[in-house]
Amino acid sequence: MIHRPFPRLFSAFVALVLVAAAVGCKKESACQTLCNTMVNDCNYSAYPSLESCVQGCNYDEQQGVDIAAESTCLDKTSCDPIGAVECARKFNPSGS
Repeated sequence: MIHRPFPRLFSAFVALVLVAAAVGCKKESACQTLCNTMVNDCNYSAYPSLESCVQGCNYDEQQGVDIAAESTCLDKTSCDPIGAVECARKFNPSGS
C-alpha cells in the first residue's frame, strides 16, 4: 500500500485556515473604534498614539463610561473638536 500524506496535510491546512479566519474576523472593540476615529480619522493630538488612546479608553470603560455611546456621539460631530469635547463631558463627566 502506498502511503499518501496529502489528504492529512490538506485537512490540517484547511483546519489552520479556518482557525486563522475565525481569529482574523474578531470584532473591533468599542475603544478601538472610538480611538481609531479620534486618532486616525479626526487627527486629534490628545494622544501620542492609537495604543495610548485605547489604554485610556479601556480604563474609562472599566470605570463605567459608555464608550459605544460616546463613539456614536463623536461620529455625529464630524470631527468638530468642540463637539468631541462635549461628547467626552457628556459620557465621561469625571474627565479621566
